[in-house]
Amino acid sequence: PGVLHHVSIHGEEIWTVRAGTQRQMDTGTIRKLCRIADEYAEGHVRFTIRSNIEFLVSVESKVQPLINKLMEEGFPVGGTGNSVSMIAHTQGFLHCDIPGTDGSGVAKSIMDELYEEFVKERMPNRVRLSTSCCQINCGGQADISINIQHTKPPKINHDLVSNVCERPTVVARCPVAAIRPALVNGKPSLEVDERKCMCCGACYTPCPPMQ
Repeated sequence: PGVLHHVSIHGEEIWTVRAGTQRQMDTGTIRKLCRIADEYAEGHVRFTIRSNIEFLVSVESKVQPLINKLMEEGFPVGGTGNSVSMIAHTQGFLHCDIPGTDGSGVAKSIMDELYEEFVKERMPNRVRLSTSCCQINCGGQADISINIQHTKPPKINHDLVSNVCERPTVVARCPVAAIRPALVNGKPSLEVDERKCMCCGACYTPCPPMQ
């Protein structure tokens, strides 16, 4: 598990050792991985779309020492064949105005539970997971997509909506068209169709009265 062997049509061989890493890394961790690549992998390294790091070596005898060093430094080797690949997760908590969920923390908790399925190839097939902070699902497509619902349909303070919110902007902000203009107690306001609402929180930023 964690090792891929490629042979060209001319017979050249290369071995790829795949290890799991976190999606956001401090410079110290990046330097550590680069030092490992320089010492054990001829300086060749690349990252995959699912936050794995792959070290490439041209001699089979270098594979096991590289695996030993990665495991010693806390980087699990696996994610190949019939295993659970490294989880892909949203970056929303860094830049998005919708979520209040730490996507990295949830991804870490899930992979802690699935560690053995990452380092071993014993699943019926390859399994890809993703997590997202809302049902918009910017975490990416996967065999199993986990949506982390962290809020409820908004409760509207109708006394403030007309003074604070641009209603057309709020209506357009809803990804499932669950918000529409309304008159409440003779004042322009908004209403939410809770049957459609997916609790993403997108409406709160343009209209804080939608708590």
